[in-house]
Amino acid sequence: MKSSLFLLLSLLFAFLSCSDPKAEPASAEPAAPVQTQENYLPDLPAMTGEDFNWFVVNCTGIDYIMSSPDFSMSVSGQNDVRGDLGGISQNPVRRPKSCKSIGIIIYKSGSDRMFLGDLYADENCQYIVFRKDDKELYANALSAEGYQRFVNVFNQLKNMNQPK
Repeated sequence: MKSSLFLLLSLLFAFLSCSDPKAEPASAEPAAPVQTQENYLPDLPAMTGEDFNWFVVNCTGIDYIMSSPDFSMSVSGQNDVRGDLGGISQNPVRRPKSCKSIGIIIYKSGSDRMFLGDLYADENCQYIVFRKDDKELYANALSAEGYQRFVNVFNQLKNMNQPK
């Protein structure tokens, strides 16, 4: 019995003497940049489900007023409007404080304004914030196709403004 106790204590002593108290545990991971809540604007829900369906069914026109690049255009007709609305995802989005709106979108039902949308469409920020009566209500991500549609329009504008 003394020999087993001696063996156990010897193993314990050997184990403790081999460990380096200054070494970090093996499970420590490299520090990643911290994304704190301070880097983001308050979360908004995404427009989804019945609210989104109501929006799609009742929207009859869209006016785009862009500040970067500077242009405006209107979309009307059920197929064109629904095509543009198809570029809006029903997924929520985190809104980094560093994102800048590149324009305003006016969603209409007949002559009535349904929502005002702040458009964020660059490589890092791809979403729309829907407002009504100056109150932010929803923040929906753009789908990949929706974002690509804006990229295509911006590229066409650049090509039109190139000297020939």
